[in-house]
This record gives sequence, structure tokens and C-alpha cells, in this order.
Amino acid sequence: MDLIQLSSMILNTLLYATLYMMSKYIYRIQKQKLSTNDKQLAKAFRYQRRKIKIIIMGLPTLLCFAQNYYNLCLRYTQSEKLNIFECLKQFDTEKIGMGILTSFYMTLLLYIGPVYQEFWNGNLREKFSKIKFNKFRWDYFTKIVITPLIDEIIFRELVNNAINVRYQNNIEFIIYSTFLYSSTKSLSYQLKYGQLSRYEFLKTFVLGLYLSFVLVQTKTIATVIINHGLMNFMGRPNFQDLVKGKYSNQQRQKMIRFYVLGFVAFLIFCVLVL
Repeated sequence: MDLIQLSSMILNTLLYATLYMMSKYIYRIQKQKLSTNDKQLAKAFRYQRRKIKIIIMGLPTLLCFAQNYYNLCLRYTQSEKLNIFECLKQFDTEKIGMGILTSFYMTLLLYIGPVYQEFWNGNLREKFSKIKFNKFRWDYFTKIVITPLIDEIIFRELVNNAINVRYQNNIEFIIYSTFLYSSTKSLSYQLKYGQLSRYEFLKTFVLGLYLSFVLVQTKTIATVIINHGLMNFMGRPNFQDLVKGKYSNQQRQKMIRFYVLGFVAFLIFCVLVL
């Protein structure tokens, strides 16, 4: 890939990152228009906002998805005409299946400590009691499915196919993808709250670094999307409760051991198995 082509591909990724931020800004304007103090209207508007968010933020993702896979199919078929059936033959279903199993296993290892903690403090039971499995929830659907899908298609899949399509520039991809993801998220945070947050940048930087690493190791975007969705579902570990919660020393030490053992097992899996 020559310098001009590489520059063009990088500009393309920056364009989609800009479209991503613009879509979030447009959604925020629409959200303000639907704000109300009436409780009944607020509940109706809340679900309406979820649908609007999916539509507005999904548009740049659909464009990205179409361009991304059109370019991939051209590479596969060596033809100027898109042949969707030839493209589908290139997908390794076994690799995708293993990627899905890997996602669940990695998340299980990473959250052994937090799940054990949530079980002891009663939050786990409370969370599941609030989930109505017979009712569709737009908030859960957006958080677990739509947000990971949008983020990973734009910041991982698009960037990887721009500079690392044959997985020969893994380090460059991980660095660029991570900084693009964390910078875009931090700027979006500033637009929303009016200030930059070092914690937000650090959090998204670590998450982006991890998800980029997972992509280059598994070579399937399905693994990364599911990893992201599962982490969104589980949420952040409650370290404040771990340190200041009303537990006996024995309980707290046992929780810490579960945290350490899960994290060590997770690292071993990433290094030796992935």
C-alpha cells in the first residue's frame, strides 16, 4: 500500500469518526426537544428517543458497513461487480462460532470477581429481578446490541480493513484504532458535559486497546462485538463497594482473591490461547 492510498484510507476513517460524533450531537439536540417534566410523557419519550438514537447513529454505521464489505468483496472476487454469494462463501463459520464461544469465556473470566461481589451484596438478585424477559427493552437493546455494533464496525472493522486488512500491521492498527476510539469518545463526552474527563479517556483507551487486541488475535469482528456487548451488560466493577462496603475482612479478602484469580486466568487465556 503506497503513501497516497494509506493517507486516503486514514482520512476515510477520520471521516466516519466525524460522522459518528455528528450523529451523537444531532441525537442530543433531538433528545432535548423531547424533554418534559410530565412523567407519563417522559416515559413515552424515553422509548421514542431510543428509536431515534438507533436511526440517527445507525446511518453512518450502515454507510460504513456497506463500503467496508463492498471493498472486501472486490478484493475477494477480483471483480468490479459485487457478487454477494461469493462474499458469503468467504466467511468462516467455524471461526465465527469459536469467536462467539471465546467472547463468553473471556467475559466469564474477567467478571468472576465482580459477579461474586454482586452476589454477596445482593445487587445481582436485584438486577435480575428488574429484568422482564417477556418484554422488549429498548434501553437494553441499545446498550448491549446497537452501541457495540456501531462502535466496533466504525472503530475496529473499518480501521482494520483500512490499514491492516491482511493482519500484517497489527501494532499500527492497535495503536491507531485505540487512539481514534478514545479520542472520539472523549470529545463526545466533552460535547455532552462541557468538559474533558481524564477518567473517560483512560477508560475508553483501555477498552479500545483490549478490543483491538481481541480482533487481531481472533480475526473476526463477531468476537469483538459480543465482547463489547457482554461488558456493557455486566457494567463496571464496583471497586468503591469492594473497599468501603460493609463486609467482614474474610469476605473482602475472598472477593479480592476472586478478582485476582479471574484477572490472572484472563491474562493467561489472552497470552497463551488467543
